Amino acid sequence: MSTRRTAQEILDEYKRQVPCLSTPVVLQLLMVSRFRILSVGRAGAGKSSLINRVFNVNDAKVSDSAPGDAEIDKEIESETNQLFVLHDSKGFEPSKADTFDIVEQFIRRRSDRDLPLKDRLHAAWLCIRTPFSGARVLETGDEKFLKIANDCKIPVVVVFTHYDTFATWFESQCDNCRSCFECEKCMNLETCEKRKSSETCEICKKAAKDAYDGHVKSLKDAAKSLGIPTPEYINISISDEYTENIVPLVDKTEKLVEEHLPEDDAWFLWALAQMVSLPLKIRACADQAMTHYSRALIATGSTPAVGRPLLFRRLVQVHEDIIMCVNVQDPDNVNSFLRRIPNSWALTISKVLRSTEFKHVLLHVVQHMRNKEDIESSPLDMEKISQVVQLFATASAALAQPAAILGLSFAFFKWILDAVCANVPEVQRVFISYTVDLILVLRELFDFTLQRRNAGRVTWGDLGEAWAAYHRTPSQARVHSEITELVKQHEGLNTDPNAIHESVVELLRQHRAFDAI
Repeated sequence: MSTRRTAQEILDEYKRQVPCLSTPVVLQLLMVSRFRILSVGRAGAGKSSLINRVFNVNDAKVSDSAPGDAEIDKEIESETNQLFVLHDSKGFEPSKADTFDIVEQFIRRRSDRDLPLKDRLHAAWLCIRTPFSGARVLETGDEKFLKIANDCKIPVVVVFTHYDTFATWFESQCDNCRSCFECEKCMNLETCEKRKSSETCEICKKAAKDAYDGHVKSLKDAAKSLGIPTPEYINISISDEYTENIVPLVDKTEKLVEEHLPEDDAWFLWALAQMVSLPLKIRACADQAMTHYSRALIATGSTPAVGRPLLFRRLVQVHEDIIMCVNVQDPDNVNSFLRRIPNSWALTISKVLRSTEFKHVLLHVVQHMRNKEDIESSPLDMEKISQVVQLFATASAALAQPAAILGLSFAFFKWILDAVCANVPEVQRVFISYTVDLILVLRELFDFTLQRRNAGRVTWGDLGEAWAAYHRTPSQARVHSEITELVKQHEGLNTDPNAIHESVVELLRQHRAFDAI
C-alpha cells in the first residue's frame, strides 16, 4: 500500500501547522520563492549532470535540442528540491541571428530591478566543454552573452566542464600513462605491458594544466576586448575523481550573488537550495538562529515584562528554521498539490527532523545547562538516545513517551515552557547549547547523506547514526563547557546582536562546523 499522502491530508496538516510556519526562513522564502538560475551552453556540455549534482536531484533535465531551439522561458523544476528553478539556453547558432536576441530579451526582462526579487534572474552559468586543443574558447554568441550579462549586472561563472575527459586525453598522448585499450588491466587503470604507471604522471598533469591555462588566457583576452571584467571561471567534472571543484563553484556563485544583490536575500536562498557546500548551509543556520535570539532581546530589553517571547517558543522556531536551512525533503511529503498552497514548501521537509521527539532529544542533551555553574563537560547519554531512536524506528513509536525515557525532569520541562527569552545566563546557556548541538548533529547527518548523494528521506536510523558520530567527536566533550565559559566571560552576553552572533559563529568554527566535507 502506498504511503504517499493525499492532497486532502496534506492540506489538513498545512492548516494545523500554519501558526508554526511563520518563521523568518518561511517569510524570506515568500519574498524570494526560489533561486532562479540560467544555464547557457551547447548540448553535451554537461549541464544536466552539473545541476543535478549541485542541487542533489536526479530529475532536473535539460534537453539536447539543437542550438537556438531552447524554450528559455520554461521553468525547469525538481520535485525533490523545490528551492531552485532552472532556465536553459542551448547555446548560440552562428547562422541564426535571432538565437542571441531571444537570450538577450530574457536577460533584460529578468534583470529589471522593478520586478519582485522572486521573478528576477539571480545568477547564470556559462558551461563550456573544456577543449582538448587550442581551439577558440568563446563563440561570438558567448561573448555577446557575457557582455549583456555584465551590462545587466547578472552574476556569471564560466564553467569549463568535462575536465576529467580533458585530463584523460592528455594521458592517452603520454608514453608513460597511455593505455593499450585492449587488456582488462588497462580498463582498471592498472599497469600492463604498455601502461607503465597506474597514476597520472607529472608530465600529463602539467600538459593538462598548461592547456587549461591557455583557455583561461583566451577568456581573459576576450573579456578585455569586450571591455568587461574577466568573469569568474572554474573547471569541474562530475566524475568522482574530479569533483573537488564543485564546492568552490557553489561558493563562487554565492559570493557573486551577495555582491550583486547585497540588499536582498538571494544569497540565503542559494545557501538553502544548493546541496554540496556544508559551510554555506552552516552559515545560513547560524544566521537564522542568532537572528531569533537577538530580535527577542532587542524587542524586550533586559527587564521582565508581560508579553515577552517564551524561550520554548523561540527554540521551536529556531529548530524549524535550521531544519529548513538544511533542506532535506521527504519524498512521501512531495505532492504536486502543494504547489498551489502558500507556504507549503515547509511541509515537504523531513518529518523526522521536525518531529517533537527529535526536539525532546535535544532538550535532554541541554537540560543540565540551566543550572550549570561549573565548566566541566557532561558526555552524551548515548544509551538513552539510542533507546529513543530505536523505539521511534519501529511501529510502536506512537506509544512512546520520549520525555520519560530520556529522563527529562519535570522541573526543567516546566521551566522551559514558562521561561521567557530574557538576557540571563541560564537562558543563554540553554539557547546557545540547543542551537550549537543541533547544527553539529546536522553537520554529521549532512556528511553521510552527501556521501551517498541521497535526496530521499532521513530515517530515525540516520538520525541515530548522526548522534553516534557526534558523540565520537572531540567537540561533544567540550562544547557545553566552552558555552558556559563564553557566557561567563561576556557577563551574560550583552544584547549587541553582532557580539552574540560572532561568538556563536566562532564557537562553531572552532568545532569544525564550517569545514568542507
